[in-house]
Amino acid sequence: MESPKAASERINPIYLDPAKVGAALVEVGIDYQEIDSREIQTRWFRDASSETDVFVWFGQNRQIIKQQVSMMGLIAEWNIVEGVRTGMILESEISARDLQMSGLTPDNTASEVIHFDSSVQQRTLSMAISIIKSSKTIGQDLVQMLLKNFGQAIPFEKKFIDEDGPKSLLAQLWLRAKTAILSCFKK
Repeated sequence: MESPKAASERINPIYLDPAKVGAALVEVGIDYQEIDSREIQTRWFRDASSETDVFVWFGQNRQIIKQQVSMMGLIAEWNIVEGVRTGMILESEISARDLQMSGLTPDNTASEVIHFDSSVQQRTLSMAISIIKSSKTIGQDLVQMLLKNFGQAIPFEKKFIDEDGPKSLLAQLWLRAKTAILSCFKK
């Protein structure tokens, strides 16, 4: 019988350290596409050891139109139409009929689909934000733009209030109003 210590040494848990992942990102590609006579630029950053990718799509005037962080199958995304979303990558098998119709070979029998959550998962978003903040290669101007976009989904309390209390006068006023309103319901 194997001892508990030997069993624990044999198991290698998967652990994602966002700070280490962000620091290890390298730019692996820049691509240009023309869609509806508009040029779209895509930048791709990757940490191959943790299966983490950061994609940024730019439209005209270098404005971000979409950004996506993929972390071991979890997705945090912002785009100009839908805002911030989180989700996961699901892999499905392609049927023989679909293979024949699409012209794929049996080697290409898996398809990845992103399933988005019904509401933003704060832990997934928090990991993506930590990865971006820790990046050494993305560049500070782009990091700030990415953080601003993802920040749209962070509740007011988390943006302006930490363990030490409110960070701004507006946050202090918000807390006072919220406390006053809640106290009316506790009577």
